[in-house]
Amino acid sequence: CYRAFYAIRSLATSQGRPTNAVYGFAVMLKALREQRHPEYLAVAFDAGKPTFRHRRFAEYKIQRKPMPPLLIEQLSTIKALLKAYRVPTFEQEGYEGE
Repeated sequence: CYRAFYAIRSLATSQGRPTNAVYGFAVMLKALREQRHPEYLAVAFDAGKPTFRHRRFAEYKIQRKPMPPLLIEQLSTIKALLKAYRVPTFEQEGYEGE
């Protein structure tokens, strides 16, 4: 989602709701399916909690800024898109969704 969010700037609905990450993610998902023809596909998301890496390495991602609010706002739409395409999603506390 980060890649899609930062790849496309200033895309929004006529009501001003941001859609750049949704659009970028949809384009990448379409390209993946058309180019790779995966037999299986699932998407993992961060659960928003510290992971085992944070517990082992105090400095893990210490420089990373919090997720931008405009990206957070689009996550539910991205998850709805995946559900519509019947792509399973997973989130588990303690693990990253890389």
